[in-house]
Amino acid sequence: MKPVLKDSTILITGASSGMGNEIAKRLAVDARQIILVARNTKKLDELASELNIINPALQVHTKPCDLADKNKLAALIIAIKQEQSKQQLGNIDILINGAGIAQIGFLNETDFHDIENIIKINVLALSALTHAFLPTMIKNNRGGILNFSSFFGLKILPAYAAYAGSKHFVTGFSDTLRAETAGSNVVISTVFPGPVHSPFWNVDNADIYSPPGFLFISLKQCVTQTLKGFKRGKARIIPGLRIKLLVAFLNVSPEPIVRLVNAGISRFMQSKRKKTLQTKISNITI
Repeated sequence: MKPVLKDSTILITGASSGMGNEIAKRLAVDARQIILVARNTKKLDELASELNIINPALQVHTKPCDLADKNKLAALIIAIKQEQSKQQLGNIDILINGAGIAQIGFLNETDFHDIENIIKINVLALSALTHAFLPTMIKNNRGGILNFSSFFGLKILPAYAAYAGSKHFVTGFSDTLRAETAGSNVVISTVFPGPVHSPFWNVDNADIYSPPGFLFISLKQCVTQTLKGFKRGKARIIPGLRIKLLVAFLNVSPEPIVRLVNAGISRFMQSKRKKTLQTKISNITI
């Protein structure tokens, strides 16, 4: 099955920047209504103006919300459903769970507050929004959900424990929903981006623990391949040829070898971090 995007009502989280922002621009041409969700009110308003230039007939609704706050998340869902009951908003035809945060670093060096926020946004918010709007899609026998997992939702890498754990949840959650909605006209797709040139990497320690540069692809390329796969109703979408090949290689590699390689990567990363910190301390001293 393929999701129906023409004249649809689309809810996009993480819309203020990165892939969520670009996806909103791509889907503005066909949508009837777009609901933009993110924390930054100013950026949402700027995006809304851009979308109305792309499609003057488009109804754009901005919903500033900190998805890590369960009370604000609940209020968002209630507000949308109230507006639907007043026919100010249509039923959510397409849900794009694009919001996500990362924390990079070894667990023993990590503040638990950061881990907690990863779980709140990457796991709980995604689950709550899906739980809120999937039943109507099933009832109407129409709709689509695009969940953002990650390469780390298929494999692991040292220094990404909490993030990888959250994305493995998204993978299992989405694959199971795909099975549960089989036979209906509701499409559940999951995208597994590898490294992308985006604001995602504007976090602490990214310079130490980021993957090799040759694995990165542009944001526009990632969004193009993501939407192409979603429009075709694919279950799993992996943008970027190099990441596809890496996943395929790891899938056929013996598990003990993969674990041994990851242990070696871990030692290399810890050594790199130590040298980086020593250099920073030396520069401060000088």
